[in-house]
Amino acid sequence: MKLQQRRISTYFKQELVAKIEANWKKIDVNSEKISRLIDQVVENHTAIDRMVTREEYRKDCDRLLQGQDKMMAILLRLDQERATTKLALIG
Repeated sequence: MKLQQRRISTYFKQELVAKIEANWKKIDVNSEKISRLIDQVVENHTAIDRMVTREEYRKDCDRLLQGQDKMMAILLRLDQERATTKLALIG
């Protein structure tokens, strides 16, 4: 009877060890996946930090448009001066 109990006990131990080893393999695989997810989260976080808010974007666009307006005003004055100089030379 004791021999049979030892066999059963040994069998269950072997089965438990096999299940534990299988679970460790699953844990290793999941750890790798979690590490990749963490890396992706960190990468996304840094990308988000580099992004500008809508308000900042609008301010930048407004500043660019104001600069373009100033350039157009200068170009219009230059064109007017060119026309005036041409008339003065011809007339």
